[in-house]
Amino acid sequence: MKTRVVHLSLGADWEVRLQEVVNGRPGHRVLVVPDLLSWGPLRGIHTPGGLAARTAYVKNVLLTIAPEEPLEDWSRLEEGMGIAPMFPAPPPDEIALMWLGQTAQDQLLLRLACAVWPDTEFWVADLRKLSARCPNNPPVVPVFCADALRELEGLAVPLSPQAKQVLADQWHVMAAQDHVLRIYQDGAVCGVPENYFDAALLRLCTHEFKSRAWVVGAFIGGDECPLGMGDIFARYRLHVMAQQGLLEMRANKDRDWDMWVRKTGASPEDIPRNHRPVGTLT
Repeated sequence: MKTRVVHLSLGADWEVRLQEVVNGRPGHRVLVVPDLLSWGPLRGIHTPGGLAARTAYVKNVLLTIAPEEPLEDWSRLEEGMGIAPMFPAPPPDEIALMWLGQTAQDQLLLRLACAVWPDTEFWVADLRKLSARCPNNPPVVPVFCADALRELEGLAVPLSPQAKQVLADQWHVMAAQDHVLRIYQDGAVCGVPENYFDAALLRLCTHEFKSRAWVVGAFIGGDECPLGMGDIFARYRLHVMAQQGLLEMRANKDRDWDMWVRKTGASPEDIPRNHRPVGTLT
């Protein structure tokens, strides 16, 4: 492996952990792409119009969750949207190292990088190798200490030009679709309907009021939620179903950041769960 390495990272806890990994190592740097590519439209993300549509969608999600607390300054959100951090490409003497977890965000970032950095040498550190030794730890960067990740770095393997092209092609397919929700399932990145998880969320609700935080937490911790999905999109779908009349939501006076939620007497529509895989990483 070449001496100079750019470590591809998601934002938040991913960035914190990888900064610990590269600390004190000349020639190593962390490149952060904070945009969560697993939800929101991707079509035309590399163009001003496509990026504007993506940003507008994310703003709508956040306003739907907390309409009483609109952000007066959207600049921080807008700065984190899109794929601008991927440009310019790394110099010829620098390789890219992808810390590959089993989340849609990780998998999409790898595919994006293969598409926009066609001349860059890629290596992959597969988090499943650490999870195999620590079954209680899911294959995502933040749950492992820096020492464990440095050990995994020594087990990284190069990505062949053929594999890079396959992954790049998969990115182009996903970026040409109109899905606003993507999951990683059975080795494939899949575009699914926006209401894909509505049935699972509804099953956690009853006709008695429950805490929204409890419903979302139970969903994220359950078997039907893909790894790394996070809570924002689940909260959004609960509010959408309340707008549709399937749920009733009320303010929680004891916890102003939470709400009460329960089923109404309405019957949910038949929610489609079919999706079409666009490729498998082998």
